Amino acid sequence: MVIFNSIFVLLALLLSGMLALPSPDNTRNYHEGDDHEEDRHDRDCLTDNEARFLADTFKYFYIRLDPRLVEKYMAPDFHDYSDSYISLYLNGSKALGSPVSASRDEFIQNHFVDPPVYPEGSPNWFILEDIFHTCTKISFRWVLEPDGTFNIGPLPIRGNNVMHTVKRDGKWLMKAEWSEFNTYAWAQNLGVCA
Repeated sequence: MVIFNSIFVLLALLLSGMLALPSPDNTRNYHEGDDHEEDRHDRDCLTDNEARFLADTFKYFYIRLDPRLVEKYMAPDFHDYSDSYISLYLNGSKALGSPVSASRDEFIQNHFVDPPVYPEGSPNWFILEDIFHTCTKISFRWVLEPDGTFNIGPLPIRGNNVMHTVKRDGKWLMKAEWSEFNTYAWAQNLGVCA
């Protein structure tokens, strides 16, 4: 009877393990960089160079805003989100979670009112540390180092951005962007808090 119970328990464990395995038609390697809801078959996907170009272009908007470049690489229905920016610069005039810019035109308008604080040609002020992408999404980490020609303050400021893209008329455009960064370090460097 003891042997029968042991065999039964072993058989039950083996069967439950087999039931827990994914079926062959349901398997995916999520470590390949795919979005869980995206299927790479029969569709265009961002290349490494295209993802890098869009991240660099977005970074450039904070050096020198050129409305022609914004119109060329940003979708008209672009949305920009940043609770860090809302907390630091808008003093509660917008609710957290709401878009900083709800369109490409609003993005341009906001950046002309609040022009870039970094002079053109300042080396190493906005460094892209790493870029990750899927078919339509780009994530990048960045840092504003405290050394170099332009110095925003003694603390480095680090941030993360997630960008959604869309391909229209054969060209990748920025569709939406989320950015969060160390607001405390930024505020301290600007002298807003000690």
